[in-house]
Amino acid sequence: MKKSILIISMCFLALFLGLNTKTVFSQSIIDTIAIQDFEISPQSPVWSYSGTPTFLSGYTLANASPSNSPIGINGSRAWETHAVSSGSILEFNNITIPAIYDTIWIGFRLAAMNLSSTSGGPDNLDYVEVYYSIDNGVTYTKRLIIKGSTANNSTWAYSATGVAEVFYLPTNATVFQPTTTGLQTTMGYSTCGVSFPGSISQLKLKIKVRSSSSSDTWCVDNVVLTGKKTCSNTTSTISETACNSLTSQSGNQIWTTSGTYTDTIPNITGCDSIITLNLTINTTTFATINPTSCFTYTSPSGNYIWNTSGTYMDTIPNAAACDSIMTINLTIDTVNTLITQTGIDLTANAVGASYQWLNCNNSYSMISGATNQSFIPTANGSYAVEITENTCIDTSICLTINNVGINESDYDLSLNVYPNPISDKINIDLGKTYNKVNIVVRNVIGQIVITKTYKATSLIKFEIKESPGIYFIEIRTEEGKPRLVKVLKE
Repeated sequence: MKKSILIISMCFLALFLGLNTKTVFSQSIIDTIAIQDFEISPQSPVWSYSGTPTFLSGYTLANASPSNSPIGINGSRAWETHAVSSGSILEFNNITIPAIYDTIWIGFRLAAMNLSSTSGGPDNLDYVEVYYSIDNGVTYTKRLIIKGSTANNSTWAYSATGVAEVFYLPTNATVFQPTTTGLQTTMGYSTCGVSFPGSISQLKLKIKVRSSSSSDTWCVDNVVLTGKKTCSNTTSTISETACNSLTSQSGNQIWTTSGTYTDTIPNITGCDSIITLNLTINTTTFATINPTSCFTYTSPSGNYIWNTSGTYMDTIPNAAACDSIMTINLTIDTVNTLITQTGIDLTANAVGASYQWLNCNNSYSMISGATNQSFIPTANGSYAVEITENTCIDTSICLTINNVGINESDYDLSLNVYPNPISDKINIDLGKTYNKVNIVVRNVIGQIVITKTYKATSLIKFEIKESPGIYFIEIRTEEGKPRLVKVLKE
């Protein structure tokens, strides 16, 4: 890419900055509508042409004029003409002009050289003529002529500061040429152009270059068509709150702390929109919690459900609406609801818990007094236990008991309960002496009505003062052998 760095008036900014498609300076925007830089791969938007130019690139030699000077911008390829007395002509295609501009410009860069000697160069007979057409080539107007010196031969480089600049009217040609001979620095017209009003709808360009001898060389580069529109900068103030950081609207800055900042973006007219931003930066917070839950745990965000103990992560909004990242050291408590059945004796496997035995056949009603780890039903039926363990409550499955009765094998065969039926008093002959005997009497609905403990005895005597009916006497020795006896009180 070629880029000229000579800056003169606003109207030729696009020419000197070269090939940028949009340049914003002060309150004016200059768009490159078309360009021809004569490179093998030309820059877009390409301004195509007809004609057969000669191309040359690189730098002049030390014995040339100007010496060691770029033949094209920065040594790139240029349209070079010498010894063409009839003139070499390039005609650039017609361009439709968008109706958005205040001013239209055509321009190019020009160098006058002698590639083979330190003297010579274009003279008064050598020229570059600029023609334009605003009717697609039906008619052309020759408006600008650049010639060699009026005195004799002259040369100049692209760095010369002379500007050959005219408005498209009047329609007669304006001539620019040095008045002194030799190498020119201020009267070397390296920047040439014609301006038009934004009202024109199309534009076509023709450039004719004449050189009378091999010592008279013209080099043309960067033929460009630009449009300039005027706009106004705008200002605004906004307040924003962000988490941890904020990228500016322009994308050019990232802010991580609260404060007042400025940013610039294009406004609706294409000029600067200067934004004052009152920014509040809130931050992500971190927390650790150690919950204990029964069976399952729902994360604070509601996004996860965990059923095993472990360390988990979750994210919820904090008070500033940023992320609160939580480390959760979770303990999941469970209840062991397994029951071991030995005969009609039911024992909960959970140790050190709270127990409540239930009658499954009576809508899981609680059995009064049945709050021990073990339970011996007094009647056939279906039973379960509600267990409270580690603040968690769960209920076992129901187990069916259908063999409630007397089991003589657990005691000496001489065990005798008399009388039966009874009126009040009852005698239980154990057949031998036991160090400790526990007696539990239940009615037919499983309610405990009597509990007694006897030591070092073989004969137990007590009264059942309850109302007449059937009662179940549970006899348990210190050896743990249970016995259930059914008696009838009349």
